[in-house]
Amino acid sequence: MSREVTFIPREGDKGPLQRDPLSSYLDSMQNEVRRLREAKGLSQGELAVRLAVSRQTVNSIETSRYLPSLPLALAIGRFFEKPVEEVFHDDRRS
Repeated sequence: MSREVTFIPREGDKGPLQRDPLSSYLDSMQNEVRRLREAKGLSQGELAVRLAVSRQTVNSIETSRYLPSLPLALAIGRFFEKPVEEVFHDDRRS
């Protein structure tokens, strides 16, 4: 016996093709991790060891494929002795 599942949207739900404004904001985020890492003469692997993450995580952050968690973003800022806002910023800012 098969049951058909019907999706009943609630008021205010976005349809599957509508883009969430937060997603658009996250897409515009840029970072200075690569520039700061290179200025210290570190490889991605060396930075990863100091931050206790994988080299792939560092690469993904640098290429903006991954936004770090708040604790990791704070650790990155502390490591480079920069405020988080200087390391991670909205590319749309004026």
